[in-house]
Amino acid sequence: MYKFLLSVIGLMVAGAFTSQAQVTVARLTCEHQVDPQAVNDAHPRFGWELQSTKRNVSQKAYELIVSEGKKPIWKTGRVESDRSQYVSYDGPALTSGKDYQWQVRVWDQDGTVSAWSLPAVF
Repeated sequence: MYKFLLSVIGLMVAGAFTSQAQVTVARLTCEHQVDPQAVNDAHPRFGWELQSTKRNVSQKAYELIVSEGKKPIWKTGRVESDRSQYVSYDGPALTSGKDYQWQVRVWDQDGTVSAWSLPAVF
């Protein structure tokens, strides 16, 4: 009985760590800055960092959305790429003086998708 209880507890602990080992996206940058007040490029470049409680996590794909207010103006759709830096904006022309928000989510090497990042601005 004692061994059975230890096995059950071990499985519960392992399951708790597995369920929390999700990939998250952090430190979003636009033109190498966090939330820049001004961007002087028609095609700004985005970047982000992966965070995970697991070791050796790599990005397999990403999806990026740029919005003006609540209205999305550009969506990449899922892009099969390990690139997380220098991802260029390729949507409609941006208007000077307007604020834009963007978010990203990623898929890891196991196909697990992250939650959307918190919005960043530029």
